[in-house]
Amino acid sequence: GRMASGMNHVWSIPRYEGLLSPIPRIPNPYMTGSMSNPWKKALSVTDKGKGKPLGSSEDPANQAGTGKAAWNKLLGSVKKTMSIQKLPASKLSQDVENDEIFLEAAMRLMEDQVASDKSGKIFVKGDTFRKVNRKGKPRATQVYLNSTRDAICWEPTSRFNRMMGKKPSLSLDHIVRVEAGQNTTNFLRTRQKKTSVEQMSFSIVTNDRSLDLIASSIPAQKVWVKALRLMMHQSKEEAAGDSLQGYLNKIWNRADEDRSGSLTHDEVCKILESLNITLSKNKAKDVMKTYDTDGNNKLDKQEFFAMMDIMLSERKEMATIMNGKTEWNAQDLCSFLIQQGGGAPVTEDFARSEIQRISGDPAAATITVKTLGLLLDEGRNTVYNPTKLAAGAGGNVEKYMSHPLADYYINSSHNTYLSGDQLQGDSTVEAYTAALQRGARCVELDCWDGAPGVPESNVDGSEPIITHGHTLCTKILFRDVIRTIKNTAFAPPANNPYPVILSIEMHCSIKYQQKMARIVEGELGDMLYTLPDDAEYNMMDLPSPEELKHKILLKGKRVPKSDEEEEEDDEDEEEKEEEEDEEEEDEEE
Repeated sequence: GRMASGMNHVWSIPRYEGLLSPIPRIPNPYMTGSMSNPWKKALSVTDKGKGKPLGSSEDPANQAGTGKAAWNKLLGSVKKTMSIQKLPASKLSQDVENDEIFLEAAMRLMEDQVASDKSGKIFVKGDTFRKVNRKGKPRATQVYLNSTRDAICWEPTSRFNRMMGKKPSLSLDHIVRVEAGQNTTNFLRTRQKKTSVEQMSFSIVTNDRSLDLIASSIPAQKVWVKALRLMMHQSKEEAAGDSLQGYLNKIWNRADEDRSGSLTHDEVCKILESLNITLSKNKAKDVMKTYDTDGNNKLDKQEFFAMMDIMLSERKEMATIMNGKTEWNAQDLCSFLIQQGGGAPVTEDFARSEIQRISGDPAAATITVKTLGLLLDEGRNTVYNPTKLAAGAGGNVEKYMSHPLADYYINSSHNTYLSGDQLQGDSTVEAYTAALQRGARCVELDCWDGAPGVPESNVDGSEPIITHGHTLCTKILFRDVIRTIKNTAFAPPANNPYPVILSIEMHCSIKYQQKMARIVEGELGDMLYTLPDDAEYNMMDLPSPEELKHKILLKGKRVPKSDEEEEEDDEDEEEKEEEEDEEEEDEEE
């Protein structure tokens, strides 16, 4: 199909199919510049030598309604002539190596794309997508991998952002997951619900937003989803690595909360404080000036790394541990590890290997204040037992999780639906996915009566909604939230099997509560936990998490009584009071 508006006569070429066979294939030959590449030949082919590309608006065949057929015929002939080089059979079982080859080929496609306009061959960035905005409306744009391969960028779709010259991007470090299909709030608002469109759709999700895209074809969607997942995993592995660079990357990701690519004075002060590096605001400002080489009162990544390289050498708690020394040799580190390990058998050879590993230098003989801090901050030295942290208990997990539910602290989320502030923030269904995947087992749903057109998909207003009441926060459908919870409560990558509690804050009338009950029963089915009929008399304790695996529980106040019931209760109360008064009078007499 055509590229985004403003790029007339430019056509995108489906180049993804070769990457989708079970045997990964070699990257596109056109990236090598070889003129024998059939894609380049295809792009130089013109209609009967008239100098007009097939399928262009100037192509007579196109004007006659046959341009698309001619274009598809040309692409078909190119595919037949294209030579595909396969991996040797000996490497088929080496999944990591195959993934690496696939990823390299995919990233080249995501960076640059060869296409043709009426003047000849050109290169454009990435590929054409329809980006779905917050109102569920798709807009054509170019999406591409940046030159440093650490962020996904796209052309702004709003006129104002284009005028301002904004270049939005999403760092790979901030991606939580990549979801195929149409599962986010933005997609739930779109009216493009065709199966074919859904198969071309995917979302790049962070903790507070999503980039929702519709690809040009199903193969394109599959390649982008797989490649993004591999890149995200690779990025997280690098950030969590043992090297000093990996450690600095983790600090940077924590500091750059707004993903602007630079740090303000307040962000620098905040991250230094979290590292126990205490500086006054004026002192921090002076330090920033030292490393702010371009004088914009902000620190980019390289400037920040240069500053942290010095600041990590000045951590007071590390200097205290080292008793005023600036370096330890293998013997010093060995003594420290034995002392802290309660007499654990540690040798100098082991201490020496740790110094070399953490320093990234096979010849390193000493550990510094900076690298000691890196060593002690590693996951292996956490105060929590890693096995128990991962398994939930360690040892006999089934036995540990067999106590009554009320015996446990439960990881809970407040105002789960909000992705912004509590006065005018956005309510989103993906906020529930993010909370559940981060370990929450109790999420909150503030439920209100619906209104026509609120949100837009609630046409007749019959659907109950979730929002922060009496504020400017946006609204989402109760039904969409229940579906999302059903699909993600126990799903990978978290794979947490223990029960999820839906904490209902009820503001709905009886009519809408009845609708909520039908939605919950219809959507959740057997996943919904219901009390046994004799629970009031025979249930002494709540069930255990082990018994409630893969179950969803509802928690909330009892349904308020209707006006008629309240009137009947008032009459009964009055009659009871009259009878008591009569009894008292009889006793007095």
